[in-house]
Amino acid sequence: MIWFACKQCGKCHGRGEHLAGTLVFCECGQGNRVPWTSTVAEPEAEEALPAPPPRPLVPRPPQEERRAEPEPLRPRRSRERRRPNPAYCLNHEEIPKEAICDACHCSFCSTCVVTLRGQTLCGPCKNFRLGGLSRPVRLSPLAVVAFVLALIGTLVCLFLCLLAIGLAIRMESGLVGSVFCCAIALFFAGGELIVSAMALREMDRQPALGGRGLAMSGAVAGLTGVVWAVALTVFIVVRQVQG
Repeated sequence: MIWFACKQCGKCHGRGEHLAGTLVFCECGQGNRVPWTSTVAEPEAEEALPAPPPRPLVPRPPQEERRAEPEPLRPRRSRERRRPNPAYCLNHEEIPKEAICDACHCSFCSTCVVTLRGQTLCGPCKNFRLGGLSRPVRLSPLAVVAFVLALIGTLVCLFLCLLAIGLAIRMESGLVGSVFCCAIALFFAGGELIVSAMALREMDRQPALGGRGLAMSGAVAGLTGVVWAVALTVFIVVRQVQG
């Protein structure tokens, strides 16, 4: 059990540990959030008071004389809304803040936060994050596009590089055609690399997305194509200059 006192009337309340962080209302109308640990001592059991004496029986009036009297309307109690002080813990208003939740950006003391995957989270945010980890992973569309481009772009880059080599060897004036083929191969490889980088950045921002292996395959294929195209262009140009 977690024991805490009302902020307005000071009445002691008790709730189960599974209700930590929830909002409960006292009889005085004040809203109190259940802390993660008890802030007051557990009250002692009150001694049983003697039963009051029975009331004397009063003769009831006849059925005709009974009149339904309307119950008086009770005035509604206004609930005071208080904004939490960012300089103190959200659950313990008397303790200065020691950490800030990376998800909800609220102030907490060191006993109200935990560290999950390098991030400082409060109790509710930690439970929400753990619940999200148990959900099925959704594949990133950019990762799929990067992998498809890696399959197609690798074959295109290989064909263009072989064509550039053939033009440079068989034709005396094949420098322009060879460089043009290398430029197209470089364009395809650069596109693969850019899409793969975008997919990896999206997965870093949204940890629930999957497909990091597909994006890495596209990045490796794009980087390999860029190196092929640049190296082949330099080789052809140097060969033509020396020849």
